[in-house]
Amino acid sequence: MTLPPAGDRGQRFEVTYAEADDPAGVRRTFGWAATMDGARAFTRSIDLHPSMRDPEIRDRMTGETVPTFPTAVWSGTLVFLGVPMACHVLDTGERIVEPDSVEQLLIAIGRAHHNRPDKTLADPDVLAEIERFVAWSQTRGPA
Repeated sequence: MTLPPAGDRGQRFEVTYAEADDPAGVRRTFGWAATMDGARAFTRSIDLHPSMRDPEIRDRMTGETVPTFPTAVWSGTLVFLGVPMACHVLDTGERIVEPDSVEQLLIAIGRAHHNRPDKTLADPDVLAEIERFVAWSQTRGPA
């Protein structure tokens, strides 16, 4: 088995962080990685650590700071009140729904109310589905 070089030799990306209780915001090195995927894995670890904040990736070849936008670890479709909704779970654990899906849901709710005024959001079946979706949206971590 071949191990990566120890320290920073040959590693393209440097990952730093600030300590949460350091008002000066002095940056410390967390580690080095040869690939962007490896560097992003470090930033996820920093995000989970209670005393570390603000992870930053620096490309040592260009000297540029690389944006550390969250990336989707799961993307799929959930059907809510009969409307397929495009959803994502980010590597930060946050769960999001595409805006177009929310718009389609609102349109469907309006149509349903117009076509079936007797079936309201207080209907037990509708409430159960709303509770299931809210529970999914408030959960953090993998899908």
